[in-house]
Amino acid sequence: FQPAGEENGLSAQIQGFVADCALNGAFGRKTLVFRTLKVNGFECRVHKGATAVSKGPRSEEGPSFLNSMVRSFVSFFLFKDFRLEAAEMGEGHVIARWGGRSIEVSGLSGHLNVDHLMDFRGGIVVELPTENTTLSIPDFHIKTSSAISLSDPRIDFTLAFSDGHLKNPEAKVNSIRAGVSMHYDHLKRKIAFEDLDLALRGARLKKMPQTETAPLHIALKAAGDIDLKKQRMNFNGLSLNVKKLLQLNGNLAAGFGHQPDFNIMI
Repeated sequence: FQPAGEENGLSAQIQGFVADCALNGAFGRKTLVFRTLKVNGFECRVHKGATAVSKGPRSEEGPSFLNSMVRSFVSFFLFKDFRLEAAEMGEGHVIARWGGRSIEVSGLSGHLNVDHLMDFRGGIVVELPTENTTLSIPDFHIKTSSAISLSDPRIDFTLAFSDGHLKNPEAKVNSIRAGVSMHYDHLKRKIAFEDLDLALRGARLKKMPQTETAPLHIALKAAGDIDLKKQRMNFNGLSLNVKKLLQLNGNLAAGFGHQPDFNIMI
């Protein structure tokens, strides 16, 4: 399916789709049960305008385009929730573009493990042409630790990756590794995270010429939360260690909206 116009909206296609499902429960409280779900060759393209962007009080309260589409789909089939008993996905490809920037996820695959929790793998490339910045993560791993539900759109999951690369005119990092446990509440549009462990090895900074011959090794550990509605983030119990140069502990609060701000307590 694809909306009219090519600049704004969402388009998707699936090369192979197999489902064995049934509706269980009383009318008005039915659950769509997928006994088997197989998706192969999935591709999704999201362009600016497909999701809601906060531009004022009205946009914060109103549902996004994607939320409206999902709710209409659910209402049409008269089920309030769904459950997966067996599922697998392969060769997924997702591209999101906005303002010249892009995020591309390729080789996306996933399956339902023995605990009925989702397990995803793939690679991701983030490109910011105006900043001449590229972030590449060839292999990331996401594992849910709670069931996905429409009636209670909250989810717990872990994210881990290694061998990431960052390059822009001011800095170059040869190896990025990270692991974090997260909780996402879609209704509140909040992300809470803990056990964040981020390591950057082989960092070279343009403003520090000595790092060309002696690259920096940076380690960051923290917990905190991100409020997508208020566009604010907090890092608690922040621990930053730059090998042989700097070590500090503290808290950090920042805003990333139209008027960014930054506050750190050491």
